[in-house]
Amino acid sequence: MYLFILILSVISCFVGFVLEVAEGNICHIQNGRLPNAGVAIFPNIPVVPLIYVLVVWLLNHLYQDLGFIVVATYAVLGIGVQLFQYRKANRQLKTLNT
Repeated sequence: MYLFILILSVISCFVGFVLEVAEGNICHIQNGRLPNAGVAIFPNIPVVPLIYVLVVWLLNHLYQDLGFIVVATYAVLGIGVQLFQYRKANRQLKTLNT
């Protein structure tokens, strides 16, 4: 189960990276620059998965399997919200790019 949480956390990070690039490119275009935004993946990749796993571990010590349920739900909802925001930002980026 910890591996599943680890995978969800990495997916959440990468969806966040894609969203950040899209929003950065929107900002670039609005300021008259080329859309070439980037992201720094280093601080997020080791830190975010570690936090997810630690929260699961701590919550599981309070009540059996509570951590898995809470963190997996949070991760899935977070990924869904980020994907929705990405679709919205991508539409705006395509509109600005034309």
